[in-house]
Amino acid sequence: MGHKAALDFLAGIKASPRILKIHSDEEIEADAEGILIKYADHDFSYTDAVSFAIMERQKTVKAFCFDKHFATAGFEKIPSN
Repeated sequence: MGHKAALDFLAGIKASPRILKIHSDEEIEADAEGILIKYADHDFSYTDAVSFAIMERQKTVKAFCFDKHFATAGFEKIPSN
């Protein structure tokens, strides 16, 4: 859809009172490292682990995603298939 669509999307996120933007910090990254160690037998990416750490801190139980790793980490995938 192009550059303008990307900028419009980002502007919409910034303007939305319903979206909470969270930045990674040292504590979140330490939690993510713990998740990678705990699930060493899975091929979680660092991005997955940071996402899971943030979701755990926010007490988020559901994820809109198409990535099987969210279910493996204990989150409910939406859609479930």
